[in-house]
Amino acid sequence: SSVTTMTTSFAEYLSQTTESFRSNFSKKYIEPTYHIILGNEAGDCDSIVSALALAYTQSLVDKDKVSDGSKIYLPVCSIEKGDMALRRETVLLLKKCGVDPESLLYLDDMSVCHLLSEDSANAQQLELTLTDHNTIRSSLKHLSSNAKQIIDHHADEGSHQHVTGEAREIAFCSESNKALVGSACTLVAEHLVKATSYFEKGFKIDAGAAT
Repeated sequence: SSVTTMTTSFAEYLSQTTESFRSNFSKKYIEPTYHIILGNEAGDCDSIVSALALAYTQSLVDKDKVSDGSKIYLPVCSIEKGDMALRRETVLLLKKCGVDPESLLYLDDMSVCHLLSEDSANAQQLELTLTDHNTIRSSLKHLSSNAKQIIDHHADEGSHQHVTGEAREIAFCSESNKALVGSACTLVAEHLVKATSYFEKGFKIDAGAAT
């Protein structure tokens, strides 16, 4: 199938999404809305895992569009592939969840580079969610207006003012100058738990995503 089949397995979802995107991006068999979920430039464990888990969660909630190929959620590790080996904590956690780091998308993946480039033909169909930060990196400033959602626990830098309401979830108290949660993953976990309400009784959160 040319379209990723929705699955409740976190590891399978990530692997299938990567394979489907790489194999079909150049074929243009459909004109989907690509929704990239990206962590901050530091690319620490919270940043990478929150992006992966949120993409999985959003795909569960938006499963009809995902199934027919009109929307594709793409979690992208906010580092180059060769740098993942240096994130030993992240690698260990991913493997514990059954996720092979080799199966993920990275910023230097050829297809990702093309999709995010300034002259990308898909720019009008591109949406971005920023996790663990609230200002897009300078190298992607040309996509500032494509930001549709922010999930973060750092001080609001005031960027992307067009992202408002529930889409702008920044868990930080400016009065006390303190984060309201310990990680972006905490906020994503809340979304994952809420997502279960979309399904019939008996739906269980995949163990990999729950971890």
